[in-house]
Amino acid sequence: MNIKSILLTGDDGYNSIGTRLLAHYLHPKYDVKIAATKQQQSGMGGKINIKGGAYGEALIEDVPALWVDGSPADSVEAAVNHFHQEFDLVISGINLGANVAGSIISSGTFSAVFRALNLGLSQHGIAMSWNLPVEQWFLDHSPTESLESYLKYPGETAFDVLDLCLQHELWGANLLNINFPEKPTTEVVFARPLANINNFFMPVELDQKTMTFSYPGGVLEPEQTDLQIDVHALQSGKITITPCRADFLDPEIYAKTKQKSYQLTK
Repeated sequence: MNIKSILLTGDDGYNSIGTRLLAHYLHPKYDVKIAATKQQQSGMGGKINIKGGAYGEALIEDVPALWVDGSPADSVEAAVNHFHQEFDLVISGINLGANVAGSIISSGTFSAVFRALNLGLSQHGIAMSWNLPVEQWFLDHSPTESLESYLKYPGETAFDVLDLCLQHELWGANLLNINFPEKPTTEVVFARPLANINNFFMPVELDQKTMTFSYPGGVLEPEQTDLQIDVHALQSGKITITPCRADFLDPEIYAKTKQKSYQLTK
């Protein structure tokens, strides 16, 4: 793929470790810009703030950055009228915490790149996430925090995986969901999403006395391992790549039904 311009986004904040790592490695080779949230916004999914909010500009790792005091989806919406360009690639992440299985519907990381593609900011996108313990999922970041301990992994590894993806032209996909295991590895596999997310993320808890619900956080260990499933491969120490689509259409069913029409009877 002939990639010259890249937009970085995500839900951990415009100055997050993951965004800064990507900017650090990509800035010398590509025309890079950032559009992301002002603050930590994990778990926001595709929410937009219809009433609007504040935005501002900054310089992160020598890269021009647009921040919004809103959601990840707000940030890419704002990027349309701020940068006035189409990018060759949008990368969201590197998120602190895995984004696997059906949980991507709740992921600000995945939703940001998904919405960017649907806004026409790019025709290709990649979501990158790092499977860290729950206590690191909602960290607030500082632009002065040292990158030193993150440069080799996941930084350099993420850059190598990106090169692999570009060499193979994203294997024909327009959207890839990539997850890195907690500890360094060089093994990369393709995996499909886990069918039931409660077999990985601990399910919601209901308190009948206070009539409140809460998420305990943390993940479950699988009873058996299938390396063709994203969660299992990730927990086995593999980097996982899941090809996705930037729309919700089931092409096979649509091909069978597109010529059909019905008249409802009263």
